[in-house]
Amino acid sequence: MTDQNERRHSSAKYEFLEMLLENMMSVNSRIVKENGLSYSSFFILKYLNLHGSQNLTALSKIMGTSKPTITSLIDGLVRKGLVERVSSSDDRRMYYVVISNEGKALIRKSREILMEIGSSMFEGVDEGCIKRIIANLVKINEINNLINREAGV
Repeated sequence: MTDQNERRHSSAKYEFLEMLLENMMSVNSRIVKENGLSYSSFFILKYLNLHGSQNLTALSKIMGTSKPTITSLIDGLVRKGLVERVSSSDDRRMYYVVISNEGKALIRKSREILMEIGSSMFEGVDEGCIKRIIANLVKINEINNLINREAGV
């Protein structure tokens, strides 16, 4: 591939990721606004729903932020009843953050909104195109997971 083709290909990947993130943000912003959450808090909820309970150290690594910042975000989610702190059976000084039933309901609601928006977004788009997009997103997710494992996240 020539330099110019590589730049064009790289630019197309960047545009794809930018558009994908922009669309995700617009879906998430509706949930965030309706529930008085920050994007960071909502990300924590989604992460806990997908990966299960986490300790503060793991969450701070995943979010790329300090423990005090994570503690503050968790405090807000606890006040809203969206997560709970559960003491470790091994070490009472340590606790895990667990998504509550209310938090799971909020995630379900966000998926319903995503389905609403998605159905109108993909109206008239060929099924094969959608399958190719999904296959590419799976690849992107696998690469992201590999990068996170290498980074110790």
